Amino acid sequence: MIALPGSEAEGLIDLWTVIRHELGHFLGYEHEENGVMEATLDLGVRNLPDWNADADDFFASVKDELELLLF
Repeated sequence: MIALPGSEAEGLIDLWTVIRHELGHFLGYEHEENGVMEATLDLGVRNLPDWNADADDFFASVKDELELLLF
């Protein structure tokens, strides 16, 4: 998605794309050529992630007794 010319989002970094990008790093993903894991994010552009079974498998493997650290 691209911000409309003259809109409040034009020329700004999309926070939702940044959050998804950083969560990707947290899950072990490296930079890719296209998509949400691009090394450089374009201004006014929302990158949407591709579906990946590895992420589903990771979250499905998390156990209820897993101790999470609060920060």
